[in-house]
Formats: sequence, C-alpha cells, structure tokens
Amino acid sequence: MTLAIFKGSITTLFAALKTGFILGDDGNEIFFDRSALNSVPFEKLRIGQRVSYQVQLGLVGPRAVAIQAFDAEVQPGQALWAKRGLL
Repeated sequence: MTLAIFKGSITTLFAALKTGFILGDDGNEIFFDRSALNSVPFEKLRIGQRVSYQVQLGLVGPRAVAIQAFDAEVQPGQALWAKRGLL
C-alpha cells in the first residue's frame, strides 16, 4: 500500500528532543521526530521550511514519516508568513 504524500511547513522544533510539528497545507498539524527525516539532518531544519511527508499511525497517533525538505533555506521574515499559511 502506497501512502499519500502531503506538503507543509515546519511550525515548531524542539532541539533537545529532536522532535517538532509540521502544519500541513491541508490545515492539520502533525508530529515528527528525527527518525522520520530523509533528506536533511534535524539540525538543518528551520521554522517555516517547506517539506513533503507521509502520514503513518504511530503508537500514540498519527505522525509524519519520510520527511523531505524541498527548499534549502527560509529567508528572514518568512517563518511568520509560513506559519500563517501565506507562503
């Protein structure tokens, strides 16, 4: 079974736990951890960064997996716009 691919923006990062949240273009926010990253180390992620991902049911609910960043860097000031879904 093939999982659907979603797109969204990083909204929250917890550096100490290496976890965070993605706000999907569909309006749903979803949890992720570093084990779900395919193309970028956790330390390179930035608030507002655009990503693609799949959703899988984890032990405590849905979580993002197979996360790939598709823009290298977020420009200054874009994080707020991305969080509001305006990018």
